[in-house]
Amino acid sequence: MQRNLSETANDFSGSKINALVEKVTAIWNRTTPTRGTQLVFCDMGVKATPWGYCVYDDIVAKLLAHGNPASRMKKLGIARARRSAR
Repeated sequence: MQRNLSETANDFSGSKINALVEKVTAIWNRTTPTRGTQLVFCDMGVKATPWGYCVYDDIVAKLLAHGNPASRMKKLGIARARRSAR
């Protein structure tokens, strides 16, 4: 979560976000026959920092880079914001 706190912090392979992406991808690959639902909850980093870092965007980008299809992902924070803006 250091990148959420500091503009100069580097991403590193042992971060909690990278561990989460590895775990979600492993479950996705292991459950190919059933394709159940996975929910990732994060109560920090929903909105981008002043330097543009957003935890949700980082997770989605890394899931996509690991081969998880965008068509199977939904960001609830965005859905709720759009619904309440009507």
